[in-house]
Amino acid sequence: METESRWLFTKEQLVNTPSRKCKVDAETELQIRQHTAMFIQDLAEGLRMPPFISLGSFMELKILHSNSQAKS
Repeated sequence: METESRWLFTKEQLVNTPSRKCKVDAETELQIRQHTAMFIQDLAEGLRMPPFISLGSFMELKILHSNSQAKS
């Protein structure tokens, strides 16, 4: 099995996200993702739903939409 085929996104897609195209630096984008992922995990635990479902959906969304308007 190819290494690339095990991942949802290529390295190029992860480096060239909409946030990066909107001039959000990599460190800021990472911080926003981490804070949001922790929030989603806490929310999923409170709702008693599997966090991997909600976190997976979040990560897919962040590949498609920019963090340029997000407030940290």
